Amino acid sequence: MKKIILFIFLILNINLVANLIDDGLAEFTKGNYEKSRQLFQESCNSGNTKGCLHLGAVYLMTTENRVPNYKLAAQAFKKACDNGERIACKKYKQYKQYKKY
Repeated sequence: MKKIILFIFLILNINLVANLIDDGLAEFTKGNYEKSRQLFQESCNSGNTKGCLHLGAVYLMTTENRVPNYKLAAQAFKKACDNGERIACKKYKQYKQYKKY
């Protein structure tokens, strides 16, 4: 019974994380960068590598109200890279010098 409950929880959690990314992309498309950042952060904190990858990309955004945050972008890319996201590894190599600041 415990295995069944755990399995159901895992399935629900996977769907929740996927929804966070979809919602984050939708908010990003609308120009709601702060909301998309929050959704990607939540996804990344849940262990989703795509969420971390998108989070790093949002931190690199330049808008009227923000400047890029290379340090946070590098941290997000590293987390995704550590979990096997190859694109994030390339991005991390590009921005890892900022991780120290």
